[in-house]
Amino acid sequence: MNKAWEYIKANINYKKLKVLGAGGCKVCANCGILDNVPCRFPERAVSSVEAHAIDVAHLTETHGLKYINGEDTVTYVGLFLLK
Repeated sequence: MNKAWEYIKANINYKKLKVLGAGGCKVCANCGILDNVPCRFPERAVSSVEAHAIDVAHLTETHGLKYINGEDTVTYVGLFLLK
């Protein structure tokens, strides 16, 4: 996802960018929330798609993508939301 993020920053004109990924944010080794301080890098923070109440299975289905790719598989979905 980092390569895509860098491409967007360098090549696409936008005012705001929100990045959603699979699972929790992994920007910091030690999240500020654990130290009761605000996010140290809010411009780089990545929260999960599901944390924003987005039904990933429905989203992928309505866009012609497979969410279930066979037995014993895992599908990761991320989004770049631009304004």
